[in-house]
Amino acid sequence: MTIIITHPGKAHRDEFVACCLVLAHDRAAGVVVEDIHRREPAREELDDPDTWVIDVGGRYEPELLNFDHHQFDRDQEPQCAASMVFHHFGMADETIFPWLEVTRWIDSKGPFATAKEYDLSADTLFLLQSPVEAQMLQLFQEYAVVPKYLLRIMDIIGDGWVDYFRKRRAREKLLAECGSVFVVGQYSVFVNPAENDFALGVEEYLRERHPTVAVVVSKDDRGPGMSLFRRNDHPSFDFSRLASDARIAFAHNGGFIAKTKAPLSATELKELITKAIKGE
Repeated sequence: MTIIITHPGKAHRDEFVACCLVLAHDRAAGVVVEDIHRREPAREELDDPDTWVIDVGGRYEPELLNFDHHQFDRDQEPQCAASMVFHHFGMADETIFPWLEVTRWIDSKGPFATAKEYDLSADTLFLLQSPVEAQMLQLFQEYAVVPKYLLRIMDIIGDGWVDYFRKRRAREKLLAECGSVFVVGQYSVFVNPAENDFALGVEEYLRERHPTVAVVVSKDDRGPGMSLFRRNDHPSFDFSRLASDARIAFAHNGGFIAKTKAPLSATELKELITKAIKGE
């Protein structure tokens, strides 16, 4: 068994997220985290390779499970305990967890510098804060030793990130190996090979590999056919124009999506997508 030590006083997203991930990752590895203590660490605890010390202690030593960033120079690239722990577990991919970047900025540079970095007003940044997160942090900071029920909730949260990371990595591999792109007129169309959870990782993959794709074709999540979706609300496509086609089961009046009654050949897909181009 082991423990996690993090700082007392006001709780932040930074150490809460890091603790959640440690709980889930260690449990999956067969290591039981007995408690989370919110206090200053003793010297022997900082030197103990079986004790996690997170966001406190003034040391960054992954081999000793010490993950603090407060000792770094103020001009260093933004870091926080959460990003350090995600990196330690090989999960620090900000295309998968884009909120990690914002978390790094808020925790190491503060809300006003973060608002400036993202071209927001400080008031807007504060308005975007999650009330659920605020309540969880309020609950977390009430305890010197975190109770078991809250440890369980935090474990579930961390496990969700671990599971999502694995799914995204598997989806990236599937899209790269089995996805295909074809051209209709001057527009690129991506055929999504996924069998379920069709949106998972697709936008991130296209942004990196095929940024000019205008239409995504997936299996329909409600029927046996296919879904035709205009990517990023592409202005050249209006799928409501397909409503009268006998092959179409549903075409949204907003024009952003249509669904076919059955799987279609590449030739039929090209025909329908061509009909949806405005001005054609």
